[in-house]
Amino acid sequence: MADIPLPRVLVVDDERNFRDFLSEAIEAEGFAVSAAGTLRAAVERARQDLPHLVLVDQHLPDGDGLGLLDGFKRLPVNPAVIVMTAFATYSGAVEAVKAGAYDYLVKPFEFESLLAVLRRAAAESAAFVRVAAPEALRGIVGACPQIVDLKRKIVRIAGSPLDVVLIRGESGSGKELVARAIHERSARKD
Repeated sequence: MADIPLPRVLVVDDERNFRDFLSEAIEAEGFAVSAAGTLRAAVERARQDLPHLVLVDQHLPDGDGLGLLDGFKRLPVNPAVIVMTAFATYSGAVEAVKAGAYDYLVKPFEFESLLAVLRRAAAESAAFVRVAAPEALRGIVGACPQIVDLKRKIVRIAGSPLDVVLIRGESGSGKELVARAIHERSARKD
């Protein structure tokens, strides 16, 4: 499915070596990556790149990484934000989640754990689902949580190696639209 755009990740960390390592490692796993070392640079980069996912250090030289959450609400896409910190506290984690963070990671962390969080966030990100499948999902209209969840499932199922998918529902509920969307997104569409 080469027509699927790569999920865009913005890595924000003031430690240049760590930022460069994360950027290269995440890019090697199939993500499009940009990076910034300060809040100010992150906001500018986000305006330009419109990331689907943001990986941000909580403590930056020019402020708290959680401050980005409010700034991102004004972007055309609302990225899933994953907060990283070496100074984890229970209250810090609660504050991050209340502010709208997707996840809260404690440094040092296993790269595989980070990768699992990024993949899950990309699969669940309404911003990415909208750009990843606009053609196939065009006939499925709605922005309520149930429709967004349905679109996520369609993208996930279409990318899986399943041979058979059972779609159930009442008459007129859109089963044919869902089947068509899954088929159009699958590797076997041709």
